[in-house]
Amino acid sequence: MMALTRVCLWLLFIIIAQVVGEDTESIIMSLMINSKFQCANTTCLSFNNVITSNIRNCQVACLTQSQCRAATFHQSTSNCELFDNILNQSGSMLADINTTSMNIISGTRFSSESTTTSASTSLTTSVTTTADDLSKAVCIVSKCIGRDWNQLYWNLPFYPKRGQEELYNDIKYINEKYHRGDVFQDQAIEILNKWRRYHTRAKIDDLIHGLQQIHRLDIITLIEEDIIKPKLLLYVCHEEIDPRKKEIEDLNQKLIRLFDKIRNNTTNSEET
Repeated sequence: MMALTRVCLWLLFIIIAQVVGEDTESIIMSLMINSKFQCANTTCLSFNNVITSNIRNCQVACLTQSQCRAATFHQSTSNCELFDNILNQSGSMLADINTTSMNIISGTRFSSESTTTSASTSLTTSVTTTADDLSKAVCIVSKCIGRDWNQLYWNLPFYPKRGQEELYNDIKYINEKYHRGDVFQDQAIEILNKWRRYHTRAKIDDLIHGLQQIHRLDIITLIEEDIIKPKLLLYVCHEEIDPRKKEIEDLNQKLIRLFDKIRNNTTNSEET
């Protein structure tokens, strides 16, 4: 009986170790806590920005995109920056509290086709949803902003920072391009699309902040009613579950049932 117990426990140990090991190996990256990349020039700007809940999801976001070589997770904003050429252009690291940067270690991308497919699908859905939400917000703003579009542009954040002269020239170009008739909506669409190109961390919160600065609470209310509140309800109804966590919990339950079975068999043998 003792031999049977040892064999069963050993088999379960191997299974659990394999599950945990596969999961760990899939996301190995070198982490640099409280640090961000210092670029030698502007060509190493992030090629994509994803809103993620934690560092692990930021790692997954990078590992499931073939061109990604490094990432930086900003805990304060939940923003995950993805880089494709940072390894060749990063010099020293800059200290930045609540920021974690990471490089991919060679050979640690997702090797399991099923894991890659599910992670990629989840990430693509997340990125698409974020981009679609911002596009919807831009559409709402462009329809309602009227002649205030240029004031909004002055009050929007930019990363990397855009100078006053550059902002002035952007607005001047739009004014000269659209100078006849009721063209406020067209002007607003073009200037906001320009903002999204120049601001690599563009998100709805930035747009709302700019609207607050020019006191357009009416547009903020529309964005909240049409985009933010329905999204919050969706998050409440669909809690994210780690498939690996469920798999390990199932193995734990099997282990408990095996112990009970062994205990019952041992008790029966003693009674006999």
